[in-house]
Amino acid sequence: MYFLRLALSLCAVLSGAAHAQVELNNDFSQEKLWVVIPLASRHLNPPATPELNQKNLGLGVEYRYSGNTALAAGFFKNSNFKSSGYAGAWYTPFELPRLGPLQPRVGVLGGLASGYGNVLPVVLPALRLEGQKVSINLVYIPPVDKRVISAIALQVAFKF
Repeated sequence: MYFLRLALSLCAVLSGAAHAQVELNNDFSQEKLWVVIPLASRHLNPPATPELNQKNLGLGVEYRYSGNTALAAGFFKNSNFKSSGYAGAWYTPFELPRLGPLQPRVGVLGGLASGYGNVLPVVLPALRLEGQKVSINLVYIPPVDKRVISAIALQVAFKF
C-alpha cells in the first residue's frame, strides 16, 4: 500500500508540475498524456524460475513533452513479488527506420525505483516502438547484486 501511495503522490507531483507549466506558457496538452501498463519481464541471467515473477502488472502515467522526452511515474509488482514504484524520465533521441505504423526510438530511462530494499537510482537502455495512439516499451534491466536480476521489461502505453 505504501508504494501505491508513493506512486500516486509522484503522479500528483508530476501533474502539478505540468499544471504549473500551463500557467507559465500554456504549453501543456492533455494529448501528451499516456497511460502506461507494465506487463511482464523476461529474466535473462539466471533464467526465469518459479521464484521470479514475470507478470509485472502495474499502472503508470507519462507526459511526453517532446518527440523524444517524457516524464514518467507509476507502480508495478516486481520480479521479487514486491510492490515497486518508479519516477523518472525517458530520453530516446535515436530513431531507427519505421516498422509500418511504429517509429522505433532508442535511448534511456533514468530515475528512481523502489521495492528492492532501497530506493535505487537507475539509468536503463530503452527501446520504444511508438505509434499514434499505442507504444510498446522495452527496457533492459542489468543485474544489481542479488536484489535485481537481469531482465527485459515490457510495457504498453496508450495515448489519452
